[in-house]
Amino acid sequence: MVNDTSSTFSLWIAESALTMANVAGAATGPRSRGNSDIENAGWRRAFDGICTVAGVSGEPGRFATFGGQAMALSVAANLPGERRAAGLDVGGVGVDCYCVTLVRSGAVHIDNGRPSTEPSRPGDVYLLDLASPWAARVADQSELGEVSLYVPRQRLMQSGPRLDVTGWKRTSDSGLGQAIGAILEMLGRQVECLDSTVFSACAGAIADMALADLRKTASIVPRVHGAVEQGTKLDRIRRFIDRHLHSDALTPDLIAGDFALSRAVLYRMFEPWGGVTTYIRNQRMARVLHELGAPGPSRHRISTLARRYGYKNAAAFTRAFRETYGFAPREVASRPRAIPGGDRLIDFLAPLCGRVPPPT
Repeated sequence: MVNDTSSTFSLWIAESALTMANVAGAATGPRSRGNSDIENAGWRRAFDGICTVAGVSGEPGRFATFGGQAMALSVAANLPGERRAAGLDVGGVGVDCYCVTLVRSGAVHIDNGRPSTEPSRPGDVYLLDLASPWAARVADQSELGEVSLYVPRQRLMQSGPRLDVTGWKRTSDSGLGQAIGAILEMLGRQVECLDSTVFSACAGAIADMALADLRKTASIVPRVHGAVEQGTKLDRIRRFIDRHLHSDALTPDLIAGDFALSRAVLYRMFEPWGGVTTYIRNQRMARVLHELGAPGPSRHRISTLARRYGYKNAAAFTRAFRETYGFAPREVASRPRAIPGGDRLIDFLAPLCGRVPPPT
């Protein structure tokens, strides 16, 4: 558990971030989806590739998402009666994330490796490993509302072992539960007008508190400091890559030199994504897919994008695109739902892990 000072500091972060978000106004992140009504088929689509759903109520629910540079957020109301997952195929889908969730309303039984005897109620916080089997079942026929933060495993552990989250839950009367819950509640209220800087700071605080609690060692502070330092460097490298995707000079050697890393260390940092070269290629393809989905003459964009992202000609670019997505660039206009940032949660999570969202 974190101490009282940590809890007080975290609550201060939440209050300060709320003030900053209000000042920022409608500065929305680059990948967000507004709060909208969602019914039976909509819930199935929202969780497509994540879990199966059942027991959808007759009343429409609400679902909103926000995707930052390193983590993502979802806010849901009147969730389906049951969600169940056999565990994501990390090697195939590539979405290797933990999910930290605040119960805002209603009650829910969670099975994250250990079935709960008592449901989680408003103010409680629970944790799921999306790559492992899990289930969530609404209790007492209540209308379940949740705020969830999705944290890639690499953000917490680099290439280290998978964290054991079996049975992890912190109640509303615990210091850690109150601290994480306060920040998630603030983010949930601001999801439609979140500032990306505020989101990154708050999401990072949640991830680091959860990591400290999961490790449960006497040297929590040094360990968390090391995790923050490593995570911060990885975030900086990913932002650097994102800013230079158009550059022919973007190579592993350039990145290693700019960040004073050896090629071996750099590769280990990106090993879960197949190495830094594969990560760069996937990020470029994801960017291309997004740009092709924008209005305008597709033929002109295809040739322009091919040159912009380092392909010698449109034919070579088209082959690489088809190998990645299974269809040609000119077909993007007829497949708007395949574009990252769509209405599926996995469209927000896959890019965080350097992956392309699976087809619908």
